[in-house]
Amino acid sequence: MAPDDDTGPAAWAEFLRSQRWFAGKGRPIASVELWDSIRLGGHPAPFGYRLIEVGYTAGPRERYALGRSAVVGQDPLGPPAEAAVTPAQVRALLEAIATGRVVEAEHGRLEFSLDAPDRVPRTDEVEDAAIVPVLGEQSNRSTRVGDRWMVKEYRLLQPGPNPDRELPQALVRAGFDRVPRPVGGAVYRRRGIEPIDLISVSEFVPNWGDGWTVWGRWLRETPPDRIDSVLGGEAEAVGRLTGELHRTLARIYGPGHVADGLTETDLDRRRELWQERNDIAGHRLNEAGPRLRPDLADRIARIEGWPRRLLPLARILPEVARSGLLALRIHGDYHLGQLLRADDGYWILDFEGEPAHSIAERRAVDWAAKDVAGMLRSIDYRVRAGTEGPGGLRGPFSHPAGALRPRLVERFLDAYEREIRRGPPGIQPDSPAAFDALVRYYSIEKLCYELLYELDHRPDWLGIPLSALEELLASPGVGVGR
Repeated sequence: MAPDDDTGPAAWAEFLRSQRWFAGKGRPIASVELWDSIRLGGHPAPFGYRLIEVGYTAGPRERYALGRSAVVGQDPLGPPAEAAVTPAQVRALLEAIATGRVVEAEHGRLEFSLDAPDRVPRTDEVEDAAIVPVLGEQSNRSTRVGDRWMVKEYRLLQPGPNPDRELPQALVRAGFDRVPRPVGGAVYRRRGIEPIDLISVSEFVPNWGDGWTVWGRWLRETPPDRIDSVLGGEAEAVGRLTGELHRTLARIYGPGHVADGLTETDLDRRRELWQERNDIAGHRLNEAGPRLRPDLADRIARIEGWPRRLLPLARILPEVARSGLLALRIHGDYHLGQLLRADDGYWILDFEGEPAHSIAERRAVDWAAKDVAGMLRSIDYRVRAGTEGPGGLRGPFSHPAGALRPRLVERFLDAYEREIRRGPPGIQPDSPAAFDALVRYYSIEKLCYELLYELDHRPDWLGIPLSALEELLASPGVGVGR
């Protein structure tokens, strides 16, 4: 295909960079090729997936699955687009799971399987109008099938068991009932490559919305004299649930279940990657400063060199490793948006981990403090966004964010600590100071992600993580490395 063809690499590069789910936005694209073509036909028209491989001028290639309405024979790459999901196609996927269908592709095959024989995903009682895509910012395509099922089609294709299927199955088997029950899915197999999860189906949980959305509604609509009692109780519930999650994961993946914990080599590599991310975030902020609003540019200039000031925070890693802290499987990308608020409390979703990391990295053991830090950053972000807004404008009730955030954090942590004290031991450091330092270390990881995300996608929101970074730099124990 010629580069100036509307189906060529240039058109594909432009299409991919415009998609929120595309992970390679900051990397120059060298090629886009059809990796495989999967056809699931006859419901009522052929449809399926085209699997594309994206090459870059440097670094590893990536593969993505895009749905399309017609996949026939030796399918060319064709124009850059992704077909909308239709009710008939969703019914066909669920029928394939119920029957354990195997679909031969050009170079591999797609194998459907049922994980819960007592929950066969039938759709004959669901109207077409109730089969609807889940809108909003997502890395994958999700479709709601009435009040029965959720169908998720993974876009980024990485060999190996996807923790988004693996962990909920393990948790349900261990008796943890606050994740939607897995029903089935589909795995792509190809000679010489580990199987790749392409589709998963779980039970639908009737809900009020995800935690980010629901907390935002409370922040907008709750009078100031009631906000502490409303959100304080919610923060406690989330803390208790987080503790229950970590206790269950410790039983499943604790000593005797994980062959190796975190070695000295692991710790050295983590420190290097952590500092590298900090340096990249600092460099990108300084580079972008002149193009940003003057107030943001001034704030960035005042904290120039901040990654060096954070170096001492990484000293906590060998200390907690020597203390015998459990290394276990965790959620890995834990925040309010990964929770559903239902009538009976919260449910936990999306165990994929951080999309920018490989499957091997996302399946590796880690310390549970990373999940705690992720949720604390999310609470902080949600309150700042809901009370001050991205531009520093206050909401209708002018909630004092500076007073509200620490109270919610305290309620969350108190409930979490009460729960993990029920055991097994070693989920978090015994020393409160070590726990605080470890959470702060992981909070920096999350802050760097937030800074770069807003810089790339929503520059007007950059003030929110920037305020958190400024507070951290001004806190006791930071700045020693200046």
